[in-house]
Amino acid sequence: MASESLRCFAQLALIITSFLLQHRSLPSKNSLAILTRGPCNLIGPYFCFTIYQFHMAITMAAGIAIANTIVFRYLVIISNHMITVTHIYLLIFIGYIFPIIVTIIPFTGKWDFVVLRNLTRLDHSTYDLSVYGEYPGFYDAQNIQFLTATVILAIGVYGLPILTSVLTRKVLILIKYHQNMGLLVQTVYPLLAYIPSFTCYLYTQTTGEEILLSEHLILATASSPGLLDPLISFYFVVPYREAILYFLCPNKRPKRIVVAVSVTRSTTL
Repeated sequence: MASESLRCFAQLALIITSFLLQHRSLPSKNSLAILTRGPCNLIGPYFCFTIYQFHMAITMAAGIAIANTIVFRYLVIISNHMITVTHIYLLIFIGYIFPIIVTIIPFTGKWDFVVLRNLTRLDHSTYDLSVYGEYPGFYDAQNIQFLTATVILAIGVYGLPILTSVLTRKVLILIKYHQNMGLLVQTVYPLLAYIPSFTCYLYTQTTGEEILLSEHLILATASSPGLLDPLISFYFVVPYREAILYFLCPNKRPKRIVVAVSVTRSTTL
């Protein structure tokens, strides 16, 4: 399915962009500095800023891909495995359109990293930012492009976990199987990963008060689906788990339970 392909691509891209950036977000009331320490610094701040835009869009794409997986399961169940092509095209459209918008919007505004650095030094005068060199960021956090991208990301951060929670509950009720821990973990994880750090970021952006923990957590929480979501699938999806166990321990095949079912046909003479 296309959503699974998007999910795999987003997870891999998250790991790559996180490695290239290795950034720390330093928000202020009127600006947002992206303090990068990764290999992107070898090319320059404009390259780092471009990678950051893709990183944020891919983060959203990863969240949408997880939600699409749960939505697809729900549609398959309620439609009795008769899901239509329209449903699939709609899931694909939603999976791509919002990340693309988030990527394009920042490129329509003006970039001025010199002004950004001056504002950041004024707002964070006690910080030693010399180790970050010529870092990029948004010098005007009140312009329409920045606010639009923030609103779209906020809808994804808060809306997707709520949607997946509701649909997961419906799926578990419909299949009457309450031990599907993989589905539950995939649902709860975005609630724990995205919402706290993004809420702290919005608080700092609105009030100007610093929350040191959020400055360092955003990179970890945004990129963690690229590492953790495959592990969740490997553990809770039985064929994946058995294949990995057999690869690691080829002499120890997974135990299978074979259930024999006898059917008696009666005829009336």
